[in-house]
Formats: sequence, C-alpha cells, structure tokens
Amino acid sequence: MVTARTRRRVSEQNPSLGPKTKTRPNVDRTFADLALYPLHPLCLISAVWFQDFYAKKPGDATCAFEVDLLAYLGALGLPRECGGFLGEVGKVDFSKARALGLVASVPGYHRGGQRDRYGHMRLRGILSRQRWPTEFKESDLVCQFSSLGSIDEKWLKSEFTESMASQMASDREWFDRELYLADLEREGVKLGPNFPFFHGQLHLVWPTVAEVMGSLEGAAAGQSIPGYEKNVTKAFLQPLYRKWGRCPAAPHMKFYGRFSSGCREPRFCWAAVGSHNLSKAAWGCLQKKETQLFVRSYELSVVVCGTEATVPVPFQWPLKAYDVGRDVPWTVG
Repeated sequence: MVTARTRRRVSEQNPSLGPKTKTRPNVDRTFADLALYPLHPLCLISAVWFQDFYAKKPGDATCAFEVDLLAYLGALGLPRECGGFLGEVGKVDFSKARALGLVASVPGYHRGGQRDRYGHMRLRGILSRQRWPTEFKESDLVCQFSSLGSIDEKWLKSEFTESMASQMASDREWFDRELYLADLEREGVKLGPNFPFFHGQLHLVWPTVAEVMGSLEGAAAGQSIPGYEKNVTKAFLQPLYRKWGRCPAAPHMKFYGRFSSGCREPRFCWAAVGSHNLSKAAWGCLQKKETQLFVRSYELSVVVCGTEATVPVPFQWPLKAYDVGRDVPWTVG
C-alpha cells in the first residue's frame, strides 16, 4: 500500500502559499480511499470528506474527478519518487465519486480556457450545471473559514457571490434583477454588467473573542485562526458575521454552502469542504476585464450535492448574528 501526502517545495519568496490541504489517497491493487481535509492542530474542530474507491476494470474510461485530482497533484511539483504513486492513482475508478466535483487553486495568472479551471471560477462552472429544487429559490449562502484575507466589498458581494449563487441558466427567473441592484446601490456597491443571480442572505461564520478565549485551548487556539485586525474589522463585514457556538473546541474548518432555512435544520443544495479560506489568494480574483484569474495559493476542496446526501451542520443552528456592542470578532496581530 502506498500513502502520500501532498507536498510542495514552496518558494522562499512566498513561504505561506504552499498547499494546506491533506489529500490522502491510499492505494493498493484493488482498493483505494481518498480523504480530503485541512491541516490543523489536534484540539480544533475541522471537517473531512471521505470515500472508498475501487480499481478500474479493463475498458473503464477516465472521469472528470480523476482528471481534476491528477491535474492538481501534478501541479504541486511532488518529489520525483512520487511519480509511481501518481501512476497508481490513475488506476483508480473515481467515476462513482459522490461529489459534484473538485475545486483546485493553483498559483498563477490563468487566462483563456485555464481561467475557469481554478478557484471560484471552477466552483461557478460546477454549480452552473445544476438545477436546484424550488425550495432554494430564496436560499442563503454561508461561508465558514479559519483565515480571512484582505477582501473588498465588491469582490465578496459581486464576484465571489456570483460564483457561490450560480445555477443552471434556465432557473435564473428566480432572480429579481432590479431589486438586487437597487439594494446594492443603497449600500454604495457599484456593479458591472455581470452580477450574481442571488437575493438571499450571505452569512460569514467567524468566532468571537469570547468564543476563542473560552475554547479548549483558549487564546492558543486563536493562533490557528489568523484573522488580522485590518482585514476582520472592515465595516461592510460586521453585519455579515455569525457566531460559531458549536462546541468548546475552536473552529478550523473551511465550509461553504447554499441552504434553505425553512426547516428545523438547514437543508443544503450544495456544500464544499477543503482548504479554501475566504481570500482572493485562495479563491482567485478576476482581472483585465474578467479575462484573467489571479490565484496566489494552492488549495483543494470538494463540492457535494446536499439534496442527494446528508450534510452535517458545521455551525450552531439557527445562525446567530453578533450582539452589537457586546460581541467582538476574533483578530490576531
């Protein structure tokens, strides 16, 4: 049996941009399992996607999941001794993967057909092929992460939200264009010709100072939740924050999804788990009139269909907004 963890010789100029995902394919001649989860200390709460796979039979074709996985592993610049391992991964039948697809991020300026292969543009492509039940007509979006980059309001509420809210084009009659644009204009957000087909709420699950200090590791846990004050305290983010409140262990998971809140517990139409934090570095940002996607870090997440599988709720339910004047978002530095 061969076990491999993704590794990368990170350049001296960008030591923080190496892969943070643990992608553990364990392969033998007839069986393989794949686990995808972020690196984290022992006393923090995270999430894992796991599935067993079997070897290909003669004549089995290559599937998109396999292509995306091998492309990401190949982009990592693994040591030469891992070459045989990549060959073994190619012998596994991933066609039964219970996932809508993989979302990889690879550093670089991605243009042409490469633009839609990575980051939030890859997520947009996956979701744009889906048709959701009508219960998700006014569904909300949720982002849970353990690090917050230097994002701006336009990127979050336009570019990134458009990707998270994507769906099959024929279903876009749900969207009230004029109402959405009027709401954003009142908030001072100017949008170009491309805007998200979405009029639900956006929730950002981020722990408060009290939640981190009261966790199992106390302030030490906060060092693994690096939200720098200049990024976390931006005014447009404050109304979007929701408490963690799940358990005494501090959160370290990266979870994104779209859910309907009409039931006792949220029902997800899709969810993603992996290593992507909420940042342009991880998800990428469009440049040059949206002809180019710039990505700064290696990431990998898996997107699952919540209408075909049970998605555990990784945060307290119902979601609770910060208490104004009492709750303060966790920051470091």
